[in-house]
Amino acid sequence: MTRLQRIVVAGAVILFAVLYFGFDTKPREREGIDAARKKIAVKTDIQALLAEARQELDADNLTFLGSIHQVLNATEADSLKIPMWKELSGAWYSYNRPDLAGYYAELIADVLNTPEAWSIAGTTYAIGGQRLEKEKHRIFATEHAVAAFENAISMDPDNITHRTNLAVCYVDNPPKDNPMKGVQMLLNLDKKYPEAIGVQNTLARFAIKTNQFEKAAARLEKVLTLDANNQNAICLIAKAYEGLGQSTKAMDFNKRCQALLKAS
Repeated sequence: MTRLQRIVVAGAVILFAVLYFGFDTKPREREGIDAARKKIAVKTDIQALLAEARQELDADNLTFLGSIHQVLNATEADSLKIPMWKELSGAWYSYNRPDLAGYYAELIADVLNTPEAWSIAGTTYAIGGQRLEKEKHRIFATEHAVAAFENAISMDPDNITHRTNLAVCYVDNPPKDNPMKGVQMLLNLDKKYPEAIGVQNTLARFAIKTNQFEKAAARLEKVLTLDANNQNAICLIAKAYEGLGQSTKAMDFNKRCQALLKAS
């Protein structure tokens, strides 16, 4: 994974932190069946996506990928393939294809089988669900992000970050049969954890996106009473105050935001 990818993933994890949501557990036999079906679907879908994406790369990038695959093809043990998968994940991320970067992060997670590895895979996929232009790419990325976060949750059910990321996936790409699912998850969690900083920051971010600047400012002001130097809240509240027409406050917080970004 490249340095840029680590930064983006870390930022996403921080932004989406501190929520909680309960999920029903499945019998182990059923989970095994579902996992096998997911693997088959990934192998089927990913090859078409990779073939399509390669057609858009220049000769140098294709040569670079080919050199990694040569080493990969000569490696038998999956545990020894991890460094090559990391290189491929980083490469595809730099080519602006986080969905394909997520695929190689998922291969790593499948071998390591830790909640942290599944969270990285899910967050990488989730970035694709947010940023990719083509709908089929966003759908692919979102579906696999959801599956990865569910795996992380099943292994580490008390970790709030994984549950937050899952809820945000549904907000960014709402299911057609339940478009408010992600928002409802976040609001329910807000009731359960009213002082959770990640909950307030996440809901404030979405409030700003929907021009609910007053609600956003209220949430962020609450965060700053809990953590006066919270970077996410400082940067977001600058936008909230700008939306409310409070230019002086917006300018002051924007300066603080820029200073924190430079220092990070």
